[in-house]
Amino acid sequence: MQLSEKRFRIHRRMWPRSLVGGQVGKGYFRKGPCQGEGKGFVVGGVAVVKLIFPQIWNGTAWLLLGCLVLCGVSSVEGQARRQLTLEAAVQEAFAAFAAGDFAGAASRFEQIERDFGREAEFRSETLQRSILPMRGYAELMRGRASAAIPFFERYLETAAGDDRRRSFVEFALAQAYQAAGRPEDAIAAYIRYIQRHPRAPEAGIATLRVAELRVLIGAIDAAIEGLNQFYRSPGPFTMRQQARLRALQLALDNDLMKVGADILLQTQWAMEGMPELALLSFSALRLGDHFLQNEEPGRALQAYRLVSPLDILRERQAARLRDLRASVEARRARADAARDGAWIEHFSGVVARLESLMTQLEEMEDYTPGFLMRYGMAFFGDGRLREARIVFQRLAESARWPEELRREAHYRWILTLQEEADWAGALAVADVFLRRYPGAPELPLTLFLIANAYQQQGDSNAAVDVLTRLVDEFADHRLHSRWIFARGFNQLFTEAYAGARADFATFQRVSQERSLVDNAALWHALAWFFERQNERALEELQALERRFPQDHYLYPEVAYRLGAVLYAMRRYEDALAQIRLYTEQFPQDGNFFEALVLEGDTLMAMGRLDEALMAFARVPPEQTRLFAYGVFQVGKIHRAREAFGEMAEHFESYANRRDLDPHPRLSEALYWLGWARMQEGQPAEALPVFEDALRRFGNDPDQHEIQAILGSLAEVQWRIDAAAGGGRDDRSFAAWIDREATEALARDQFTYYARLRAYLAESLRQRGRTDEATAILITLSDQFGPEVFGAEELGMVALAMAEAGLFQADAYLESLLDRFPQSVFRGHAYLGFARMAMREGDHAGGVIWAERFLSELPVHPRAHEVRLLLGEALLADNRPDRTIEVFEELLRLRDARGRPHAQALLGIARAEERAGRPARASAFYVRVFNMYRGFPEEADIAYRGAARILEELGDLRGAFRTWAEAESFAGDRLPGLRAVARENRRRLEPLLPPEPEPVEASAMEGA
Repeated sequence: MQLSEKRFRIHRRMWPRSLVGGQVGKGYFRKGPCQGEGKGFVVGGVAVVKLIFPQIWNGTAWLLLGCLVLCGVSSVEGQARRQLTLEAAVQEAFAAFAAGDFAGAASRFEQIERDFGREAEFRSETLQRSILPMRGYAELMRGRASAAIPFFERYLETAAGDDRRRSFVEFALAQAYQAAGRPEDAIAAYIRYIQRHPRAPEAGIATLRVAELRVLIGAIDAAIEGLNQFYRSPGPFTMRQQARLRALQLALDNDLMKVGADILLQTQWAMEGMPELALLSFSALRLGDHFLQNEEPGRALQAYRLVSPLDILRERQAARLRDLRASVEARRARADAARDGAWIEHFSGVVARLESLMTQLEEMEDYTPGFLMRYGMAFFGDGRLREARIVFQRLAESARWPEELRREAHYRWILTLQEEADWAGALAVADVFLRRYPGAPELPLTLFLIANAYQQQGDSNAAVDVLTRLVDEFADHRLHSRWIFARGFNQLFTEAYAGARADFATFQRVSQERSLVDNAALWHALAWFFERQNERALEELQALERRFPQDHYLYPEVAYRLGAVLYAMRRYEDALAQIRLYTEQFPQDGNFFEALVLEGDTLMAMGRLDEALMAFARVPPEQTRLFAYGVFQVGKIHRAREAFGEMAEHFESYANRRDLDPHPRLSEALYWLGWARMQEGQPAEALPVFEDALRRFGNDPDQHEIQAILGSLAEVQWRIDAAAGGGRDDRSFAAWIDREATEALARDQFTYYARLRAYLAESLRQRGRTDEATAILITLSDQFGPEVFGAEELGMVALAMAEAGLFQADAYLESLLDRFPQSVFRGHAYLGFARMAMREGDHAGGVIWAERFLSELPVHPRAHEVRLLLGEALLADNRPDRTIEVFEELLRLRDARGRPHAQALLGIARAEERAGRPARASAFYVRVFNMYRGFPEEADIAYRGAARILEELGDLRGAFRTWAEAESFAGDRLPGLRAVARENRRRLEPLLPPEPEPVEASAMEGA
């Protein structure tokens, strides 16, 4: 299943031999973007004159005065005549240059030198410093690079200082050398430019050109090293990424696989900002296959994670091309930057490469199935069996792939399941068994055993699937009703509560097993409770309480559940009475200690904190999980009372216990201990607590609050420094994070390393450096499987992968839910699945995941974001009225004021349109641009929507006024809106009905 070598070489021609087109220097300026209207390395000569030679633009008086001073006053009349002639000629040349007529300007400069070359005023340093750059640039722009070089060189020999004009000439000289076919001189000139102006934006272009010129002369190693040095420089992030990608291509094109591997795996690729995304995919695919063939599956996985399936790659590459074309056109339209031409020429070359690349992407055979097969093999070889199973299973079950590949994938799926040594493998064997032996009498019992195995392992979705097959295919079997009960029980865990109740009701109707019928009745009631339908749950539980005698084996369970339902309904007085009744009657019941905890929670909710402390104190340490829960609830009480000293002593006592094995949530206890010390104003006492927590638990993925501990450690250090008279220095703590991460990696403390990197990513995100933060998180997913991460870090990584649209994101999201089903960070999984569903067009799925998020985590920090996503999904699913309800809920939240409110109003407007109520929609659009003008993007959408609807409703004058207001609002910050508004205003103006004539006062009095 190997791809042909040709496919991996697809990018060899993506970079031309010279960035100035064709053979070096030959005909470039005649064919380049400088022709036509005079747009080339700059957008018109005016920009050069105004920004590079401002003193020329200020007038001509200085020239005449300078010439008079230089030439003396012995022959004033004749001398003035010659100066005026020289001035006119110079101004004529300048005017041609400013108009973009570079050939005309060059000819006029030649004529001036012939006519006035011997005149002192022509040879004056002041005039020559102005003429030489313009003359050289004019020659360069009309395709005479060799002629341009002496003018640039003469200017640089005589000009002093390091001003903007000199840097412009240095760059232009390098371009001239390159266009003239002098690659060594061009390399030296570009390098001088980079050394003198390392932070200039054009340094990136110069770096890429140096690399291409070195390739031209055969200096491949030097080209790669130069590109790598620029990547490590403080240059623009996007250009450094492009340089790194070019270095990678050069390494692979020249079979320098080790060099290419180091480049690929040691780079934090920012996928969202990379133009040649396909080239990265192809390079990563080639290196991944190389690693796999050389039995390095872990490194193969790191490479394969950068590969996009072909259909996704086509879509993303096309989007990059559209964006880049728009950017080039925007630069062309500007006339306010003398160096835009270099960028236009650079990005025009990138556009040309992307256009060629898109053609090949559209024509090439789909590499995706073979890639996915090898991807699964890399997972398998690296011992990451769960991911391998997912890949092979999807390949085997997808009808879009060739039958031969599906067969191989299914075989590897079975191998992986056997290697895992779990019952999921039995299900695969049973599927094969069903196809080969459809009439075997043992088949129903085999499937039932498999369903039980899935249930025991917590895979209730799979159990439901198997049980559904049993119920549907073997309706006459003697265990048919038992399968219905088992399916209902498993549906509770999949949160398919309506389906579960249907199964329990059916079982009660058809089963003869009296004890299980009672169980089905209880589970039917609890299904309402789990779905938060508490009134229905209470009704059925009270009916069961009346139905069962007190010695019935289910009566204590019913009594306890009644207390839980009443607590959920916030009927705290009733709940407390029911719980105490239960604990008095059934002190030996299995739910007794849970009831004590529930009693403490109820008392806390009622504000009876002293009694709550006593209830939690009754839970013995032998009930490890419940005991730990009580400890943290007591901590909450101390915190609510601001009794920070007692809080610190409480958590210190818990941390020092030796009778707990395991010691639950110890890292959290240390965090709160340090936090309490800080609240007491004792940062020096908090510091060793936090350090001890990191040392003991930083590498334990099952311990929590590590990110909070890192943040608190930073705060502690800042407070200590402040007490010593120092200032707050974020850089010192960032440096400490880097050192800790390096040491953690060297000690193979991968979880701790990941946590430190995740902390750095979150710090970058909070400072608005989202691309860099995402790159760090994606790199972590390249380095480690999901089992390495703790709950918070896994949530951050998985969500970043999902938002980037990575194929393997679902494995990380599923791992988050499997390993940390009760963690608040499961919200990242819900949000990630919702975003993936929306991207795939599964709007109903997006609704399900978003609603689950809001149902379980209504006060999550990202809840507003999820509400907006839910509204978007509902609208896409054509449910406008429900969409309006969701957005109205968001508008009622005070902490969502600002942009979330503006976006909610826009959502309501779109929903009203979808519901066929355009007048209401227009009103909401108007609210946005009246109330939220501080958010230009939202106001832009609102103006367009309101004006469009008004015109559709026939209110041309209202539409005209809206466009006029939009044009005024847009100004220079929203050029797109300004242009559209102006065009529509002019279109509507001749169509406007006459204004109604004013009613005169006398007429009104007469009326």
